[in-house]
Amino acid sequence: MSSINYTCDLRLAATRALCDALDCSLINFKDETERNRIIKALLKTSASKEAEIKYAAFECLLSISSTCYEVLEPYMQAIFDLTINAVKCDEEVVAL
Repeated sequence: MSSINYTCDLRLAATRALCDALDCSLINFKDETERNRIIKALLKTSASKEAEIKYAAFECLLSISSTCYEVLEPYMQAIFDLTINAVKCDEEVVAL
């Protein structure tokens, strides 16, 4: 396995792990610094070139928005831009 694939696999696993652990990490969303770190990492991951990683990041953003929507206001424009780009340009699995 090349280092590029390993990095993609690791990024995918980390994104899925964050999504799976959201119930445990909701307290981090009360702290603005922690919230910024998490959301910015997810936004960066949502712009990934790998469809599977991008899909996992959007799933995680969806989970966050369903549990703590009120803290997402500062990130709405970035989320909107990424979503529009996914619908217009990405593979069908991501666009859905």
